[in-house]
Amino acid sequence: REYLLSEPYLLAYLSLKECIADPDLAFIRGIIEPLIILRKNDSIDSTNSIILVDGLCEAEYHRPDHGYTITSFLVRHVPKMPTWLKVVATIRSRFIE
Repeated sequence: REYLLSEPYLLAYLSLKECIADPDLAFIRGIIEPLIILRKNDSIDSTNSIILVDGLCEAEYHRPDHGYTITSFLVRHVPKMPTWLKVVATIRSRFIE
């Protein structure tokens, strides 16, 4: 949080306007790259880090008419993430079908 607040250009990438205009760039520049910098500076643990997405199935109720769903967005970006950054996503078992 402190790093994001100290670098205003990063907050610009995470604005709603930028996230809608270019979600890929917003995710890479606003989340992934800052995490990589924090890791290089030893500001975060040197072991694996986790991005947790809870209730992924609930996002299907808010599925957009165009563009990515949260699931397709993550599938697109996980292969590009650093190997030390893991994504854990949960779904409610009643939504497995």
